[in-house]
Amino acid sequence: PSLAHPESLQKDQKHNRLLVKLPGANSIAVIDIAALKHLTTWKTSELRANFPMTLDVAADQSIIGYRHPAVLVAYNNVTEKEIARTDLIGDVDDVFYDETKQLVYATGGGGAINIFKKESNRFTKVANIPTRSGARTSLLIPSMQTFIIAQQANGGRHASIAVYKVK
Repeated sequence: PSLAHPESLQKDQKHNRLLVKLPGANSIAVIDIAALKHLTTWKTSELRANFPMTLDVAADQSIIGYRHPAVLVAYNNVTEKEIARTDLIGDVDDVFYDETKQLVYATGGGGAINIFKKESNRFTKVANIPTRSGARTSLLIPSMQTFIIAQQANGGRHASIAVYKVK
């Protein structure tokens, strides 16, 4: 497959594979890490602008944020089938999964951090934390119980970094 615009790379440690998100092709390329061989490419959905991706390795799931429309979708990495879908913050840019807490964190330029509890094959929104409009680049550091989001300058305010403690 063309890797001209990979947007997210996630290592599936359980199967020693690399999943490469290709938003322009609306697909995921699966690479065997040991053999450095392309195994397959699978279509993720009819949805568009699918940039961020995270993995629930234990459950063999890819969790992907879409911008058009703004939804969070989970796929089974073995069957390649959609298994869950829920509404999501607009202009999503980053998605993280905390396996210990079974939580999905998503940030988008729409002005919020969405937090979802992953329960079996569904997501329940448990928090919607307001952020500065346009703030979408973020980082989850589970070992430090910390979530960081970059806030761009706007509305007369300087660019800043917001740091949240994860409970």
